[in-house]
Amino acid sequence: MLKINNLSKSFTHSDKSIVKAIDNISVEIKEGEFVVFVGPSGCGKTTILKLIAGLEKPTKGNIFLNKEEIISASNERGLIFQDFALFPWLTIYENIAFGLRLKNLSAEKISGIVAHYLKIIGLYNYKNKYPQTLSGGMQQRVAIARTLANDSKILLLDEPFGALDVQTRSQMQEFLSVLWEEEKKTMIMVTHDVDEAIYLADKIVVLSTKPGTVKEIIEVALPRPRRSEIRFNEDFLRLKKHINYIIRSESIKASLELGESMKDDTLKIGLNIWPGNAPLYLAKDKGLFTKNFLEAEIISLEKDEDRIKQLRDDRVDLLNVTLDTAVLLVDKMPDLKILMVYNRSFGGDALISNSTIESIAELKGKKIGLERDWVSHFFFLYLINKFGLSENDVTILDIKGSDIGSALIAGKIDAGVLWEPWLSKAIELTKSKILASTKDNPVIYDVLIVKKKTFSKKKKELVKLKKIINESIKELSDNKSESIKAISPYFGISEIELTEQLKKLQFAEIKLEDLKKSVYEIQEVLMKEKMIKGNIDIEHLMVE
Repeated sequence: MLKINNLSKSFTHSDKSIVKAIDNISVEIKEGEFVVFVGPSGCGKTTILKLIAGLEKPTKGNIFLNKEEIISASNERGLIFQDFALFPWLTIYENIAFGLRLKNLSAEKISGIVAHYLKIIGLYNYKNKYPQTLSGGMQQRVAIARTLANDSKILLLDEPFGALDVQTRSQMQEFLSVLWEEEKKTMIMVTHDVDEAIYLADKIVVLSTKPGTVKEIIEVALPRPRRSEIRFNEDFLRLKKHINYIIRSESIKASLELGESMKDDTLKIGLNIWPGNAPLYLAKDKGLFTKNFLEAEIISLEKDEDRIKQLRDDRVDLLNVTLDTAVLLVDKMPDLKILMVYNRSFGGDALISNSTIESIAELKGKKIGLERDWVSHFFFLYLINKFGLSENDVTILDIKGSDIGSALIAGKIDAGVLWEPWLSKAIELTKSKILASTKDNPVIYDVLIVKKKTFSKKKKELVKLKKIINESIKELSDNKSESIKAISPYFGISEIELTEQLKKLQFAEIKLEDLKKSVYEIQEVLMKEKMIKGNIDIEHLMVE
């Protein structure tokens, strides 16, 4: 058994900056198991393979093979790369025999081993050819045979078919599947291809955006031996949707992961992933902060378990939350102020369910995925209160907003509250029904909150920020197509997707009367659930 315990790896760049590639990864791999690591680019997949191979040393944690710690490279763990790495001056036979000759085996023994693997890979008749005369798929077969011939107990495959065309890649996947059936070697592979992962694996380890952590470990219970037609199997397609949703979510996080502030003299703005923050990213892209002489940093807090703590501990000066969250926080943070209200959701948030549920009333006794004490929690309470239900009538699973869609796809929950950019993709992949959305229940506002002492200390900068956001909102309205083209890379989604999502938001000036009405509705729900003690004066909550 291969056991990976709390594995972390950091790299130090030439400028002395430290980048954490993977963090606290723990996985157990049984002998003879086929395990595939998938995840967004830069999540540390190849780093994990190199650590298992003994080519890199972990910063923290360890790896054991049959209770013996891996501290250096060994022939028992063969690493196969995308570029084949064959010796062009040697024949196919000599390439496979190369490692065997270093073991001082007899010529007869070497000949027998090489012939065995040449037959397994179907290239016996090509044994006297040179690598350059073979196709890419054939060359990769030779690389795999060379590793097997060296009696490697574990094959480590780093995107082995990444350089091949689609047809050849499919053939090589079938070849590797058959080879695993025959050899029963432990195989550990990294790939970007979700189809490939599902087709080959017994177990898929999905990694988060950097630093890579284990997001989910998925057992692939598809029958073996597997043939090409299994890709159309209903269970195969369900797994594909599930994994694709997770990777898409992590890729979006990677696009917005702008890091933690290293400067003390900048205005630090903590944001969550939400298209309503488009004006801030547009301001950054258009250089509006520089133009207005404002030193400001946008810090993504999507991976933080407690976003509010960042504001409470003064790690950010402002925090993007919804109006309901601000109302909920007032009891805990009496010095809280709202700097500005800058958008309203008109369909960007929704309660969706699987196809068997027709109405909110039917949610009684069902499992609901939402993020506690965040916008999805309030919106769910708001909706079920209308139908005479309470939180006690359902089973709530506290799930990060970006993960609710994958839980719905996997059948772990019956319904969930999502917001964009997660909402549209969840509906697309699950064929879920929208039971209710902010299109008909427009109670969700985006606000920037700040502590009173921070506002007093940085009033000049915060006034500039309000001006910049309003200027950016106008730019987004006047030059929508050009603006969306500029900011869609920040969100990690296409221009078409962002265009559709922005249609579900209102950026125009919000009337105080509408705001007061929404605060009244918010308070009514939160007081009924005993989440707040008393009424709040919205005008008093806004900065002067």
